Formats: sequence, C-alpha cells, structure tokens
Amino acid sequence: MAIRRQSGSKSDKWRKMRVLARSSVCRQHIPQTKIFSYAALKAMLSSFRSVYIKPRNGSFGKGIIRVYRTENGYLTHIGTHVKRHGSFDMMYSFITSKISGSKYIIQRAINSIKYQGSIVDFRVVVQINESGRAEVTGIAGRVSQNNRVVSNGNGGGAVGDLESFFSGRQYEYVKRKLHTLALYVMAQVRKAYPRQTEIGVDIAVDNNLKVWIIEHNYRPDHRMFTIIDNKYYLRRIAQLGARNGRRYRLG
Repeated sequence: MAIRRQSGSKSDKWRKMRVLARSSVCRQHIPQTKIFSYAALKAMLSSFRSVYIKPRNGSFGKGIIRVYRTENGYLTHIGTHVKRHGSFDMMYSFITSKISGSKYIIQRAINSIKYQGSIVDFRVVVQINESGRAEVTGIAGRVSQNNRVVSNGNGGGAVGDLESFFSGRQYEYVKRKLHTLALYVMAQVRKAYPRQTEIGVDIAVDNNLKVWIIEHNYRPDHRMFTIIDNKYYLRRIAQLGARNGRRYRLG
C-alpha cells in the first residue's frame, strides 16, 4: 500500500478542521469554513451576516478580522478598530492590504452568548490520563474586552469558571455538551495523531445553547487556569502534563 504524507503544518487551521470534518459528529459542530478568496468571501457574506477571517497559522487571536454585512455596505473589525466600507470591492481591497498575501481562512461567525455585552467562548482541555483514556481536565470561559474582536485571555480578555456564565439546569446542560464535544474532538485527533496526549478545544455556545468548535490547539496555553477559582483544574492539568512529558509556562 502506498504511503501518502499529509501536506502543510500540523497547526494549520484549515488542516485541523479537515481532520475533524472526517467525523460525522464533529462535522455537525463546525461552522462553515472556506479558504480565503474573493469568491469564497462573497459567497459566505451572502449566506451569513458576519464572518471571521483568520490566519491559517495564527495563534492567540492575532491577525483575526471580523466582517459584517450591513444595509449600507460592510464593516471590518480588527483589534479594537472598526471601519466602514461602501461596497464589497472596497472592503475586499482593504482586507487584502492587511493580510499581505498570507494564507487565511473564512469562518462563519457564531452568534455567541455574551457577558455584559462582550463575546464569550470556552477553552476545554482534554488530556490522556493514567488509564490511557481521554479526560476533560479544565474548562474556562473567556470574555473579550476593550471592544476587541475575539475572546482571548492574551488579548486583554477576562477569564472565569463555567459557573460565572451559567447556573442551574443550564450549567449542567452546557457542561455536559462541552465535555462530550471535546472528547469527540480528542478521539478524532488521535485517529490522525495517535501520540497526541493533550489538546485545548475552543468552543462557542450560541443563544440556543448549541456548541460549536472554533478550533483546537495541540499545545494549549494553560495560564488562564491560574486565575480562575477552580484550582483543581490547574493541579490536574499539571499532573497529567508531567506524566505525559509536558512542561508548562504558568507564570
């Protein structure tokens, strides 16, 4: 049997989404995603009011542009800066001037829940435990701040326990959904990379409480868990990380 090597970086967002899309379960929770082009952007904005344009190899929320279709044209949101554009071509030219020929993807923007008017998403950590099974070892909610386009602790965002955003039956329902989806993601990742012992899954929860996979990371940053109230998460992450040969920068 011929051996075919996969092309591209393991951290490439497009490649990572393609890995998950092989699972029928994961595929139901992936927002529509395309490789950036004039035609793809036009088609996406015809179908959806808002999209994210993301660098295929970016991290920490850097380089992300949010685009809105409005009655009078388009808005672009980069960092804390919002700019109006009177036509699609004007908006497209502006975006291409910002991305400088780098490789990008376009992803449908999910109408995520908000906390005090700011976007929230959730980081779920999954690690392989002492029994060789996948275990959810951490969940943290991330809140965008300073009018930023993404919810990311490294971009000025705040971090909180899941209990900060949900209570009662909603809390139990969302926690179960986050756990289940993150474990499916890990199962699919390990089909492609059997030696992967840890991932961080970024998940959005929409206003109907449906969960959506934003992306997953193979070397997640755990510093957000140093400031949330639930200290068990950090201890368990560090314990399994050490067992799996990982070292973390938590300062």
